[in-house]
Amino acid sequence: GTAACGWRVTNSGDGGFCAAHPANHNVFFLEYINGEILRSQDGGYTADGISGVYWDNAGARKCKDPKLHYAIEDACTDPPSINFISPFALDTTNPTRLYVGGVSLWVTENADAEVTEAAGPIWRRVSDPLPVPGPGEAPSSRWISTISISPLDSNVVWIGYNNGRVFRTSQGHAPKPSWTEADLGAERRLPKGRMCTRIVFHPTNPAIVYATFAGFSADNLWWTSDSGVSWEPLWTASGGKALPAMPVLALTLHPKNPQYLYMGTELGFLWSRDGGKSWFASSDGPSNCPVQDLAWYGQNLIAATHGRGMFELGLTLP
Repeated sequence: GTAACGWRVTNSGDGGFCAAHPANHNVFFLEYINGEILRSQDGGYTADGISGVYWDNAGARKCKDPKLHYAIEDACTDPPSINFISPFALDTTNPTRLYVGGVSLWVTENADAEVTEAAGPIWRRVSDPLPVPGPGEAPSSRWISTISISPLDSNVVWIGYNNGRVFRTSQGHAPKPSWTEADLGAERRLPKGRMCTRIVFHPTNPAIVYATFAGFSADNLWWTSDSGVSWEPLWTASGGKALPAMPVLALTLHPKNPQYLYMGTELGFLWSRDGGKSWFASSDGPSNCPVQDLAWYGQNLIAATHGRGMFELGLTLP
C-alpha cells in the first residue's frame, strides 16, 4: 500500500536498517528481525529474502540449508544468534557486496543473485566468534552490533559488539581477513559493557574514526585521530558542561565540512561545529525524542526518530 506523504510499504512488521543501491534507484536493501535481510528490485513494491530466512505457508520461520551457503548460519540457529535488529552494511563501491553481523561477520559477494526456493546469494563467515562469555555475561554480549566500511578504502572494515569491543581489518575483501582490536594497548580504552552503536569514518582523513555507545552513562562518543592508537571522549556541551549521560544512537559528519558533526541521541538531536569538542542543542527538527538514524540527501540532513517521524534540514555551509 501507499502511506501518507508518498511513502510505500514494502514489508510489514519490525523494521531495522536499510540501504539504497548507489546507481540503480530501483534496488533497495532492508531487514526484518533476527537477520532476515530483504532486497527489492522494483523500487520497493516487492522484496525477496536474501539471507536464507523465509516463512512457510503455515507461518513458521525456516532457513535454507546453511551448509549449502545460501543462508547466514547465525540467523538460522534456534534461537537465532544475532541481534533482533541486526546490523548490515552495503559496500557502495561494489553494491553486490553486503555484510551482516551476528556472532560472526558474514558477507555475500553476489547480493544481486536470483532468489529461488533452494538458492540465493552465497554467504561466508569472515570473522571468528569472540570467546565464550564469562560468568554472568549473556551470550548476546558477543554479537556484532554495528558495521562500518571506510568511504576511502572498502578493504577497511570496522565492527563493534554488544559488549563494547571494537575490531578493525584492512583486508575486508580477503577470504579470511585478519582482525585487530581497535583500542588494544591504548592508554584510554573504549568503554566496555555497553553496546557500540555506530562507527563513523572521516570522509577524507583515514586516521580519524568516531565510535558511539549506548547506555545511560557518560562518555558515549569517542574519537581517534591515529586509527585507534589513542582515543579520547567527546562529551562536552557549550559552556563546558558535560552532556547528559544518555545513549548515542547515530552520528554523521557534514559532507562538505567534517568539522560539523551531528549526533542523534536518546534525548534528541545535537550538533557541533568544532569536530565534536563542544555540542549544541537544535531548535529545528526533532523534539526531545530518540533520533535513531541520520543520513544525507545532498547537503540536506535527514533525521529518523522513534515515534515522531522523519525530518529534513537544509545545512548548506560556506
